[in-house]
Amino acid sequence: MLLQLAGCEDGGCPGIWMDGDQVLTQGRAVTDPEILARTNPAAGETLVTLPKQLLGQALASVMMRALA
Repeated sequence: MLLQLAGCEDGGCPGIWMDGDQVLTQGRAVTDPEILARTNPAAGETLVTLPKQLLGQALASVMMRALA
């Protein structure tokens, strides 16, 4: 079951979701050659940028669900 943890409802902005034991992220693709060279993502993988506060919102959402 796909569960949105942070981000806007319409998918038009960065977001974080959980689907079972997987975490999905939506953000702008990293295109900086230096960053890509340093991180060396594997074939089929993409680095994306997320605002720091989005991670805090996602963690708070997970904690609230765990305590409910």
